[in-house]
Amino acid sequence: MKSRILSAALAALLALPATALADEVLFSCTTTNGKPVQLSQNGDTLHYRFGSANKPELVFSNRKADIENGSCSGSNSSHSWTLLRNGGYDYMINTHDQTGNPINATLDVYRSNAKTSSATLVCRSGSVRHQLNRLSDIILPCSQ
Repeated sequence: MKSRILSAALAALLALPATALADEVLFSCTTTNGKPVQLSQNGDTLHYRFGSANKPELVFSNRKADIENGSCSGSNSSHSWTLLRNGGYDYMINTHDQTGNPINATLDVYRSNAKTSSATLVCRSGSVRHQLNRLSDIILPCSQ
C-alpha cells in the first residue's frame, strides 16, 4: 500500500512542469547589514524575499505584468532595474555591471508616489548574482 502511494506521488511530481518544481533566481545578494535579498520567478509570478531563508522578514509576490523593469548595455557596462510594489511601498532593485569590477547593487524602498527613498540597502561586494535583464523585452544602449 505504501509503495503504491509513493509511486502515485512520484508520478504526480514527475508530471508537473519544470517551472512548478523550482523558482528561477533572478537576483540575490547579501546586504551590508548581513540580510539576504532574493527575487525569483516561477511562471508569471515574481517572488521577493528579504531576510534569512528560515525566517524571512518580508515576503511578497507580484505578477510579471505588474512590475516595471529595464536594462541597458554599453561598451563596458550594463545596468538593470526592477520595480516591485507591496503594501504602499515600492521596491527598486538596481544593478550595475562594469567590466573588471564586481557587480554593484542597491535596493531602494520608497513610499508609493514619493520622490525620495525612505531606505537604501547596499549589497556586499561580491555577493550579487543576477539575471534581471531576462525580465526585459528590449535592452537599450546605456547613455555614456
